[in-house]
Amino acid sequence: MPITSVNNYTGVYQIANESNNQLLLNNYINEYELNYLCRIFGASLGNSISAYISGGMTPANAEYDFIINPFQVDQDCDVLLSNGLVTVLTGFVYFEFMKHAKVRVSQLSGVERIKAENAYNSLVLEHPIYDRYNNSVKSVRAIQDYIMANPTGFDDFNGKKFLLNYGW
Repeated sequence: MPITSVNNYTGVYQIANESNNQLLLNNYINEYELNYLCRIFGASLGNSISAYISGGMTPANAEYDFIINPFQVDQDCDVLLSNGLVTVLTGFVYFEFMKHAKVRVSQLSGVERIKAENAYNSLVLEHPIYDRYNNSVKSVRAIQDYIMANPTGFDDFNGKKFLLNYGW
């Protein structure tokens, strides 16, 4: 069962509100969400966290709850900042959806479908999908750094390193 839904795609993650996009977005959520969870945490922990969030695991797990929700933690000489797992997954699915979608983001009118006769190739750096992706990566790094510093309850952590993406 997915953790995010089409209702999460508002504000900076807004997707053009068309029935076809809603169906397609659901497909992207189903395809990419668990994939990203397994990359963030490793297959075993990723599946456990997915089941926990979906209500398939009880009782409450304070360690899971902490990394699922937004947090700010002082660690050594750094501050770990996470926007929460739902926002992380929303950012990654948004990135996957938008890099394949025939839409553009406009500061004046929000998100709109590109018409073939009016289409143009924009520079990759002009598109905010990389900002959304990188914001998710920064939260993932905070979550992973927290787990590495506080391994109790995360024995099966095997997350992969995420790199920032500049679209080059």
